[in-house]
Amino acid sequence: LFWEDGVIAALPPPPGDAYCGAEAISDRGDIVGSCGPASEGRGVLWRRDGSIVVLGPFPAGWSGRPIDINNRGEVLGSSTDAANARHVWIWRDGAVTEIGDAPGGPMWLPTALDDRGRVVGWGAPTAALLFEDGIITRLPPLSGSAEANANGINERGEVVGASSGITCCANSSSER
Repeated sequence: LFWEDGVIAALPPPPGDAYCGAEAISDRGDIVGSCGPASEGRGVLWRRDGSIVVLGPFPAGWSGRPIDINNRGEVLGSSTDAANARHVWIWRDGAVTEIGDAPGGPMWLPTALDDRGRVVGWGAPTAALLFEDGIITRLPPLSGSAEANANGINERGEVVGASSGITCCANSSSER
């Protein structure tokens, strides 16, 4: 669904698909989501000009689940292959590029993409992660906390998220 100026509209599915769900919208009005015969299907980009792009091509056995889109039209996504391994990728102009594994293991979930191509998310054990210039860096949790996740990033590189499992009650007035 798409709401604009108080009016709701359904996003048209590509031929052969019955279900569509949107995940994110850019400042330009481009929308990404998934379409298929069920709630999970192939990744789709609805461009502001009315065109519909089915994302890919993906390696055999991958799904194409979009998570976010930036203002350059790049799409962040996550896929699971036939062996149930997770793959994090960025789609740019018809090409899918996989992002590397997170520190401490391959399991990580991306949450946001900025216009410079930086990606944030979280991985196991629960840690906030930043992907920038081909490197995935673990971001520190709040002082006294055991876990953190990153949920968003702005164009200045500021990251927001959550921290839990606080093990002490230190004064954290200078932290944010």
